[in-house]
Amino acid sequence: MRVFRRLRYFLEMRGSHRSMGAPVPSERPWIHPSELPGSFERAAMPPARKIGSRRFQVLVGTAASALLLAGGVFLAAPSATQPAGASVGPRIVTSLSAVPSPDGPAANSLLALVIYEGEHLGTATALVLPPGDLAVTSTPIPAGASVVGVREGEHTMPLSVVGSDPLLGVTVLRLHDSEPITPTSSLAPAVSTGGAPLTLTALAAVRGVVTPMQFEYAAAYLASAETPTTIGNSQIAMTSGTSLIGDIAGTVVLNGQGRAVAVSVPALGAHAFVSATFLELLAQRIVLGNTGDHGWLQLEGSVAPSGGTRVVAVAYRGASWGAIRPGDTIIAINSMPVRTMADIGSILYTSSAGLPVVLTVVHHGHVRNVTVTLAASP
Repeated sequence: MRVFRRLRYFLEMRGSHRSMGAPVPSERPWIHPSELPGSFERAAMPPARKIGSRRFQVLVGTAASALLLAGGVFLAAPSATQPAGASVGPRIVTSLSAVPSPDGPAANSLLALVIYEGEHLGTATALVLPPGDLAVTSTPIPAGASVVGVREGEHTMPLSVVGSDPLLGVTVLRLHDSEPITPTSSLAPAVSTGGAPLTLTALAAVRGVVTPMQFEYAAAYLASAETPTTIGNSQIAMTSGTSLIGDIAGTVVLNGQGRAVAVSVPALGAHAFVSATFLELLAQRIVLGNTGDHGWLQLEGSVAPSGGTRVVAVAYRGASWGAIRPGDTIIAINSMPVRTMADIGSILYTSSAGLPVVLTVVHHGHVRNVTVTLAASP
C-alpha cells in the first residue's frame, strides 16, 4: 500500500507542472507520509522550485555584477575637489610641475637646508619670510654649523644665522639674495574641521648628499583644537598632528589653497605643530635680538562661550590693572584674533616686556580698544 501511495503522489506531482500546483491537503482524501510530523522524508525532499526561478537568478546576478563594476569605477575615479597631495600616500618629486597645483607656490618658496657640522650632514626645511631675505626653520641648528640653502634646479646659496630661540629650537637665517615669500594663512580654519585629509597636505623640501632638491608630500591630519603647552615660564598654543610623510624636520602643513598653516616643531615632540603665523612673529622677535624675556598681561582668563577669552582675575597694580576688568572678554591683540589663553600666550611669547600692545575687548556689550604695556614674564 505504501508503494501505491508514493506512485499516486508522484503522478499527481507531475501533473502539478501543468496545473500550476498540487491539490491542497484539504481538497484531497489522502495524506502523504512526508506531511506527517517528524517525517524524515520531508527533510530528504528538496523544496519545490518555482517556474522562472532560474531566469530570476540570472537577472539578479547580472544586476549585482553591474553594480559592483560601477562601484569600482566610482571609487577609482579621483575627486575634482580633492587636492592631489592629500589623496595619495607619500610621494617624492624633483620638479615643481609634479607638485599638486594648489601647493606649487608654497613648494616654490621653500628652502631645503643642508647643515654641515664637521663630518656630519643633516637636512631641514625653511620658510621664506617677508621681505624675502629671511628664512625660518624649526629644526635646531648646532652652534658653529654651516648652512646652505637649496632651491629647485640645484640653485644653492650660503646662509648666515641671525639668531635662534633655544627653547623651541627655532632659527632665523639670512639670505644673500631675495627669494619668493612662502604664502601663509591662519591655522584656525584648518583645525576647526578636524584636520580632514581633503583639505590638508604635508609638504617637505628634502635633499640627499648628492641628489637634487626633492619635494615630498602626502595627506596630513591635525587635531580639531589647539592645546596649551608650557615653554619655560610661558604658555603657547600648539596642535598635535601627523602625516604619511613621517617625522621630517620642519614639515609644513598646507591648507586647501596651498598656504602654509602649521610647521612641525621637534623640540615640542614628534607630532607637535605650531601655526605658521606664530613662527613668523617669533622670527621677527629673533631678528630684533630680544629673546631673553617675554611679555605678560598679569591676568587670568577662560574661554568665553561667545568666543574670545573672558577675564577672570587681574593682578593688583599689574600691567592690566585699570585697563581690563574681570568679566571683560579679550577678542584680539594687535588686531590678531584670540580664542584662548594659549592664543594670548603665543602672542605674548613673541613680544618683549615693556612694549605696548592694543587689546580689543568687549566690556558690557561694547567693543573698545585699550593699550597695555607688557610686564616681564616671571
